[in-house]
Amino acid sequence: MKRKMVSATALLMSAVMLAGCGKEATVSEDSAKSQETEEKEEKQLEEISLVDDSFSGCTESDVSYDLVRWLLATNAVEVQGQELDWETIGGTELDSSDSDIAKSYLSSQSVKDNEDAIKKVEELVNEKYDESYERAYNLGSAEAVLAASYGTSQMEFDEYLMYAVPVAKMIQQEFESFDDYGDNYVKGYMYHVGKGEVGDSTGIGLRMLAQQEFVGQADYYDGAYAIDYDMDLSKETYSTFFDDMPEEPDMEALASKTPEFIAGYIAPVELGDNPASGNVEIDGDLYHLPCTITQFMDNGWEIEDAPSELTSNDEEITLKKGTKTITLEATWLTEKYNQVEYGLVEVIDSTGIGSVDVVLPGDIKPGTKIKDAKKVFEEMGIENTSSGDAIDVSISSGSYNNSKISISNVDDKVGSIIMYVTLMNNVDAVENYYKLLEESPDRYNYSHAMSIRAKSYKYREDGKEAVQSDVELSDNLDDFTFQIDGTTMQLPISYQQLVDLGFVFEDGPETMVPAGESYEFSGYYLGNEYSKMNFAVVNHEETEVALGDIPVQYIRATIFGYNQYDEYPFVIAGGVELEIYTIDDLIELYGDLEKDDESFDNGSVQLDYYNYDIDKGWYTFWVQPGGMLSGIEMNVYTNVDSTEEE
Repeated sequence: MKRKMVSATALLMSAVMLAGCGKEATVSEDSAKSQETEEKEEKQLEEISLVDDSFSGCTESDVSYDLVRWLLATNAVEVQGQELDWETIGGTELDSSDSDIAKSYLSSQSVKDNEDAIKKVEELVNEKYDESYERAYNLGSAEAVLAASYGTSQMEFDEYLMYAVPVAKMIQQEFESFDDYGDNYVKGYMYHVGKGEVGDSTGIGLRMLAQQEFVGQADYYDGAYAIDYDMDLSKETYSTFFDDMPEEPDMEALASKTPEFIAGYIAPVELGDNPASGNVEIDGDLYHLPCTITQFMDNGWEIEDAPSELTSNDEEITLKKGTKTITLEATWLTEKYNQVEYGLVEVIDSTGIGSVDVVLPGDIKPGTKIKDAKKVFEEMGIENTSSGDAIDVSISSGSYNNSKISISNVDDKVGSIIMYVTLMNNVDAVENYYKLLEESPDRYNYSHAMSIRAKSYKYREDGKEAVQSDVELSDNLDDFTFQIDGTTMQLPISYQQLVDLGFVFEDGPETMVPAGESYEFSGYYLGNEYSKMNFAVVNHEETEVALGDIPVQYIRATIFGYNQYDEYPFVIAGGVELEIYTIDDLIELYGDLEKDDESFDNGSVQLDYYNYDIDKGWYTFWVQPGGMLSGIEMNVYTNVDSTEEE
């Protein structure tokens, strides 16, 4: 069994019922939602203190991982909009190159130190507001300031929680869902960009995409919003979001769902004064580019002439409303979404669009004095690169796209306006646009969802009776003792002991193991999908036996340098841990180990195997070229009549 396990599994080291997950709803659902909103408005909001001293002194091990995940969700759109990692508080690791982005964000909020951060949060939380998008933007910005302050080491973890949790509670009671809150946050961000206070069209686009992705089908299994919105926000809270999650998505249900980039489009609140916002007014209605043909149809336009299906090339689409006609160019978003109404519109050309009014922010339109139009761009700090009397400007500060506005000069007045807004030159954005919410099972990461669920096991009601053990961790490999997250056990163990400890297995205890065969199964507990633990049993009987009735005799724990050590608390004899100990440490503790003739090399990962064999079992240690311990296999024989199991 020993070498078979290594060779068959080493390569493995180197995903929903979603019909109701989108924004489309039946009339009855709309009515229910409206009633729910009215009830919430009538309910007296609880007064929440901005500081919760109960978190004073807390470390990351003192609070539920799910509490931190809820806080991450409040900040995810902003963090991903900065092209940082939403799964990390503040989007960046300490001392990483990305921390400069977080520092730049703090600077844009006039936050220089911890004291400034707290003052800014107080200002945002207490600011009066009339619209829900303003409130969402302020609360979200408060969360972003706190997270960035922690991520750049200006603020300690406990102080971050003391402020971030109360703000999260405000969000929770004032909005219906992450979808509701996130939509309002993006709308608020768009509003401020339109006023010229922050960002540009790219900033809006990235945040729109992030919000669409988080509420859409692609991120259902493990995205930012894969957590219970109404969850109690306390130290020992846990999410039940994953409890009944199917292993595979219902593809038929997904096929009938309106894509989120259609259902989740967010229109501008007002045109604004900033041409770099991507906002445009067409025939009195506001749009944000890029948008789709659906958004024009929502404003009363009907398709009069268009190809039966779109392609990856621009196609002309003629729309009509009453006596008015406009012509747009659109392309498909994905081959699967090639319907005309899903066509992506990135260009507005006032000369080809038809006899309707086209107005840019700052009230720029055909007939406006060219000097007045130039003044709008100058006041917003947007450079005009035209060598003549016309206007040519880049409307995004990002070097990864070429969004622009071109305005012709006809008798010192604005003649034609061509506005082009895209994210297509950004590889990541292209992936988002063209793969966002695509019905592909590969995008539904059930294993990652289970590893997230496992992280908060000790806080769950069903985890309070976790297995207890009187076994002490030995210094001798011959005793086959080990620890998982501080609980010491000794091989062989039972399937149920592992379940009681907090493991989640895809193979149930009723799985039948054929006579005379070994069976390997894996479990999520340590919260790292790439480093889940593997176990095995051997059925020595002459008939098949249920997995749950066979002693577990084999464990494999593996990890590589790109994973986080603190997510893998596995210890064996002498206190040996992965990524902490080296081959030299092992030899000092255990004596000489036999280097195996076999090794593993897939071009990116190299491993040597070192063996320790005794009469009642064996160990194999996986070692990287630099000597770091990256894997441990331990196996005790359960057939007392044999010491030569395969």
